[in-house]
Amino acid sequence: MTPIQLWVLGRTHHPIPEPHGELTEIPEIEWEDSGLPLHEESNVTVPNSNLQLTDKQMAALRNAVNPKATSLSSGCDIYIAAVQFCEQFFTM
Repeated sequence: MTPIQLWVLGRTHHPIPEPHGELTEIPEIEWEDSGLPLHEESNVTVPNSNLQLTDKQMAALRNAVNPKATSLSSGCDIYIAAVQFCEQFFTM
């Protein structure tokens, strides 16, 4: 599962309750007057990776990490366990 899928799954099993009582109003921000530089576009560049697990490595990962396990951190601990397991196959 991807980090986003784990996050969504965690939010499904541990929903955040809506605030009771007063409605929280978000103030409108005049970004032009904020003093922050204006950016025409905002991108995140994720480098391509040619690293792929072999079938044997993928089977070992599936055996070692259960993506459906109970998580106290909305899946972050499961994701970290998967990353740490995969680090043994590649030099970073």
